[in-house]
Amino acid sequence: MRDYQRDPKAMAKTLQEFLSGKNISLKHNEGLDLVSRMLGYSDWNTLSAEISNEQPGLCTTIADQDVSDSESPYSPQDTDKFVGYYKQDTLAPMRIFRKDERFFCKETTQPPVEFFQKSDVTFSSEFSHAQINFVLNSMGEVTGLIINDAGDELCWERIDNNIAEGLISTLERRIKFKQPQAGSERALVNLISGILSGNPNYSEMEPKQALALREQFGMLHTLITEAGALESIKFINVQNDGFDAFHVQHELRKFLWVIGITPESNKIIRAWVNAVE
Repeated sequence: MRDYQRDPKAMAKTLQEFLSGKNISLKHNEGLDLVSRMLGYSDWNTLSAEISNEQPGLCTTIADQDVSDSESPYSPQDTDKFVGYYKQDTLAPMRIFRKDERFFCKETTQPPVEFFQKSDVTFSSEFSHAQINFVLNSMGEVTGLIINDAGDELCWERIDNNIAEGLISTLERRIKFKQPQAGSERALVNLISGILSGNPNYSEMEPKQALALREQFGMLHTLITEAGALESIKFINVQNDGFDAFHVQHELRKFLWVIGITPESNKIIRAWVNAVE
């Protein structure tokens, strides 16, 4: 029997395979977040940081990590062009930085993780088994990166440092004072109402969210309609990625919804739901 607390990726893989047999699609990163919440953590980043802190020798904070014994043919100065901030379809930028001869990736509110250079543009982590591939344009300028983790590819776009620092400051303040995004509750109400009616407004969603909902609509429609009429919504907190968590009470059942919207147009970036026992 595996200790899934220390091997949550195996549990996520098992869950993904089980749901696949029931024609329910679940991406690997979604499985990791779901398993993390089952184990009492807000998301996978929080759980992975906790595991790192509990296991000696794994990457935790900069001060605690040991320098790798293996010699690298690459000069640390060559990595300076990768240093900066990157943004994906979340509200939390990721920072790439170098400390002396060591190279780190840090998501907002999370401990930094050390990466080791494997090629001119490829880095890998000994802790998370993730791999970073930087994207260059025809001029050799770094425009973004792709993180490959257990087969899932996440694309991040490079952004200006001042913009990133402003986003981080806003996120930290929202987390500290539990401030939801303006418009996130209304967007959630519209989403649930659309699922209940069988006619969600896909124009109110970013393309990835619209596609995900189309693929899983049958399962979600059954899940939500069987819970009965919507009775109340209560904001809980702001997640580490900047998305808002809500408890949604229906006539027969309560759900935990997490939703993030674009600050400019209030379109849904991503939303997912779990039942609350």
